[in-house]
Amino acid sequence: MKGAGARSTRQPGRRVAVRTGVYWDAEYMIVGLPDFGWQPCRIIDVSLWDAIVILLGQLPDERYDHELLLRYQRLDDRGAVIELRAPIREFDRAPNGDFTVSVNFTELRPSEQSALRRLLRD
Repeated sequence: MKGAGARSTRQPGRRVAVRTGVYWDAEYMIVGLPDFGWQPCRIIDVSLWDAIVILLGQLPDERYDHELLLRYQRLDDRGAVIELRAPIREFDRAPNGDFTVSVNFTELRPSEQSALRRLLRD
């Protein structure tokens, strides 16, 4: 299964990105479709620059070339919440029916990048 373990990938013009397999229950909203509201999702693979996300719940009947707003809240005693804008790079429906999207984290503010770095470290 993609997302298990940690591995390094190199993107042009960037340092090596350490990727981490995770199992984070989160929420997403499709930017430009606010009436669709927040829907559940699961982040299964993440680095400082991108992630792989399984979209759960109701799926819109439109093309998936939009940007997502991802919201994740830690379940520990700190309960930190992070929201990141993430354009959809590619999408695919798996044989088991899961709808998976790959997203990029573009133009993260320093505070967002720092919060994501802390989540990946813990």
